[in-house]
Amino acid sequence: MGTSTTRLSEAAEATAETVGRTADRVRDELDVTERRVREVVRGYPITCFLAAVVGGYLIGRIARRI
Repeated sequence: MGTSTTRLSEAAEATAETVGRTADRVRDELDVTERRVREVVRGYPITCFLAAVVGGYLIGRIARRI
């Protein structure tokens, strides 16, 4: 029973380590993406505003049909 517990513990540790690394990578990528989006919005504020309005309108139309 001790061997299976040890293997289970090692597997749980490995999984936690992998999840932690993945979360760190996703967090870093999210930061980069957020910075890029902010640059685009600062560069093209009116276009982004109109795109958001049109996107909201289309999502609303689709939601009404569901």
